[in-house]
Amino acid sequence: MKPPAHLRSLKPGMAERLGYYVYLYVDPRDGKVFYIGKGKGERCLDHLFEDDDHPKVQRIREIFDAGLEPRIEILSHGMATSDEAYLVEAAAIDL
Repeated sequence: MKPPAHLRSLKPGMAERLGYYVYLYVDPRDGKVFYIGKGKGERCLDHLFEDDDHPKVQRIREIFDAGLEPRIEILSHGMATSDEAYLVEAAAIDL
């Protein structure tokens, strides 16, 4: 899968300002969150380049095939550690 140019990297300096963060993938067809993750740097974009049969990747492919793009939203940012981001991620998944 080859995402559009504007989804291939974050704007300059953004990764540094985000620190550790928790992000959501939202399906624009129904507005529902279909994936929650945590990361640092450009981790939130990595899923756009995956090429396997994971349900998350299949859904991203279906969204692109429909002529749309998944919405990637930052739920929380500026966390100092991966452990802190993990706690926020786990709480969001439980909602």
